[in-house]
Amino acid sequence: MIGRLIAHYKIEEKLGEGGMGAVYRALDMKLGRTVALKFIRRELEIGAAARMALVHEARAASALDHPNIGTIFGIEDTPEGVQFIVMAYYAGETLAQRLKRGPLQIEESVSIGLQIASGLAEAHRYSIIHRDIKPSNIVLTGQGIVKIVDFGLARAVRPETSTVSINIAGTVSYMSPEQAQGRVLDTRTDLWSLGAVLYEMVSGRRAFAAGNVPATLFAIVHEAPAPLEEGVPGVYRRIVGRAIAKQLQDRYQSAAEIIQDLQRFSGLDAEPTASLPENEVGPELAATSPPRGIKRRYLIWLLAAVPVATLGGVVLTWKSTVRNKPAGSVKPAAYESWLAAAPYLRRYEKAENLDKAISLLKDAVKADPGFALAFASLGEAYRRKFDLTQDQSLLVEAESNAGRALQLNDSLARVHIVMGGVHRELGRRELAQQEFLTASKLEPNNADALSELAGEYGASQRVADAERLYRQAVALKPDSWGIYNDFGTFLISQQKPEEAAGQFRMVIHYAPDSVAGYLNLATALLTAGRPQEAEAPLRQALQLNPLSPVSHIGLGDLYTQRGLLHEAEKETLRGIELNDKLWYAWTNLGDIYILMGRNSQAISAYRRAVPLIEGSLKVQDKDATMWAWLAEMYAYAADKARYPVAMQKALALDPENPTVLLKCADVHEVLGEHRMAVDLANRAVANGLRLSDFDADPVARRFREDPGFRSPIRRIAKPALR
Repeated sequence: MIGRLIAHYKIEEKLGEGGMGAVYRALDMKLGRTVALKFIRRELEIGAAARMALVHEARAASALDHPNIGTIFGIEDTPEGVQFIVMAYYAGETLAQRLKRGPLQIEESVSIGLQIASGLAEAHRYSIIHRDIKPSNIVLTGQGIVKIVDFGLARAVRPETSTVSINIAGTVSYMSPEQAQGRVLDTRTDLWSLGAVLYEMVSGRRAFAAGNVPATLFAIVHEAPAPLEEGVPGVYRRIVGRAIAKQLQDRYQSAAEIIQDLQRFSGLDAEPTASLPENEVGPELAATSPPRGIKRRYLIWLLAAVPVATLGGVVLTWKSTVRNKPAGSVKPAAYESWLAAAPYLRRYEKAENLDKAISLLKDAVKADPGFALAFASLGEAYRRKFDLTQDQSLLVEAESNAGRALQLNDSLARVHIVMGGVHRELGRRELAQQEFLTASKLEPNNADALSELAGEYGASQRVADAERLYRQAVALKPDSWGIYNDFGTFLISQQKPEEAAGQFRMVIHYAPDSVAGYLNLATALLTAGRPQEAEAPLRQALQLNPLSPVSHIGLGDLYTQRGLLHEAEKETLRGIELNDKLWYAWTNLGDIYILMGRNSQAISAYRRAVPLIEGSLKVQDKDATMWAWLAEMYAYAADKARYPVAMQKALALDPENPTVLLKCADVHEVLGEHRMAVDLANRAVANGLRLSDFDADPVARRFREDPGFRSPIRRIAKPALR
């Protein structure tokens, strides 16, 4: 198999073999990513109906985008008809491999149990049952995050109505009593299996493991496990006992209950909790008070990075790739706060989400000042909020937290990605590019790193490289609305609004309540000269968030193009009322007043834009387009000392940029230098400026009337929301 090309996967190494089949590391030649391929034994092959059920359930679990749930990409066939599952490939080790080295410490077991329960809680919310929780289906990644893998596989190859094959003997020990008896299952079967894993982590042995499969099943249904060792705290014993209770009514009813008890235990000196009375479980697991010296605060261990693929019952052997800096440890309370912030940070286009994320992440870094990922996430949250509000003080917080994350652990790609984003906002483009390059070297298939690097390549006019990386990032992470959004923004900058509109439609597909998706789709349609189609997404954006300033400004822009100037003024002023720090709101308002013949009000509006643009240039002084906008504002304000400097700066930074050329043409036109203005406008067209409706630009309208002008000029889009 080694070296063989199956479909578009090149087999590189056999990782192991278990009851369900062999696992190989492979290179996806289409996407350039490393994956794990699990070839299913012929006697366990999945029928068409079961295959559809597996894909549906596994993708449903993967789509939850939870940090503790692994990803399955699909099921395919070899030319010989052998089925194989394509899965994500993680860095770390399986819990099964870890247990081969002996039992875990209590603190390690608690932290792993908390993360497994967190992943199950999210899956159970959507009625997704794993059915095969066991150590070989638990990955301990190099970043200290637990991943549950193989969602749906047990159901597909072993439906509840079938008999148990000897080939899955390793799985039998983790079957709940109702599963062992072939009864209908609900989410509590996973909780029983988790209890069996909690038992094994501290004891180093399975709770139920007789000499053969029938004997093991009998023990699961009728017998109690051997008592845990004397050194295991009583509360931990009672948590395990309740988790593996024979009767459903005696067991934990939800993963949230296990999480609650484990969290309490992690912060207590092993005293009983209210939900764990002494008489709730059998005497075989009840224990007296723990020995002295038990730690008051239990830690989550961040494991050294060891490449691993984990699937089914396979236990893998690998060479260590430990970096020179250990990952350290994280306190459970900090981890829980960081985990709770993750879904809010994923939807960073909403200010209220960022506020919630920041609050939770502050709790995380307070609970554990050494948690690098929490500091990185907090830095990202502050940066994202800056993008929405343009409040410069937020960048100070972003840089401080990102810098702290880098000090704590520079071996994490995420930390470099966040630091790169901060550098970019501060105008340090070379440093930003270096951080993104470092992240992509640490994790070559990290879609976020590739997308961010693509953005830097686009800014430095490496257009082909940028587009290639964006397409690779989309392929690696096809459900990331943020990457589609960034790719669409890039395509607009490259005068490809129709293709950009397609990317923004994907944003809406994966984030149907995304205001940014609808706004950016409207921007693309307006840029493409299709204002009639732009109104619907603008209306949808306002329906989703009536208090979105950018939505009101965008609607005002549309009204301006249609000549509905009073409506345009009203909507733009409403946007300014909601946020008066958006420079383009003031430039739009000035344009409206020029078209209405209210020149003094226009100049006042343009002057309000000046300090906002200047503020942006203090941290992004190499942005040629912003210098060109500033030059035009200076020209309107009759600032003869400063407009030439700003215009020269813009042209020096990017002399062939069509947007820069157009804005400089506007400057000359405002100053009465019509011939020079038309020449620059023609250069803009020659450099790829697409042409369409430009009625909303009071300056460009004049160019169209000049016989020396080659073609009508398209409208320049306002910045898309990143």
